[in-house]
Amino acid sequence: CSLSFSTVYAQNNNGGNQPAAQTGQQAAAKADTPKPAKSHLHLTKNSIDFGTIPIGKTKVVEVTFTNTGSKPLIITDTYTNCGCTGIEFPQQPFMPGKSGTLKISYDADEEGFFSKTITIYSNADNKKEIIKIQGIVSKND
Repeated sequence: CSLSFSTVYAQNNNGGNQPAAQTGQQAAAKADTPKPAKSHLHLTKNSIDFGTIPIGKTKVVEVTFTNTGSKPLIITDTYTNCGCTGIEFPQQPFMPGKSGTLKISYDADEEGFFSKTITIYSNADNKKEIIKIQGIVSKND
């Protein structure tokens, strides 16, 4: 296995060579380049403790999100890693600064500890966000 490395050189005003990463003009050009306007999905919680749920019951928890970006936010899809976990999400675009609610549910059908993940996909610069949920399902007394 062999590795090869190369350094890019740019000519400076004195006629000498200097690594391109060190030229002031290039650094200034990068700093002046505007970042593209995007939406940004900010969740109030990325981890939720559902506590103790009686077996056979469903618990629903709401999570607030906000578009902290500068373009409309659209949640395009969601994924849960278990059929016992569900999520309801708004279909409409959320303008910059606006908030919405995700409704996350867990069907307590098996006794014991649970830990699941919910993935939220959007058009935001953070295209994928993950929410982790956990809790304990107990027998009815």
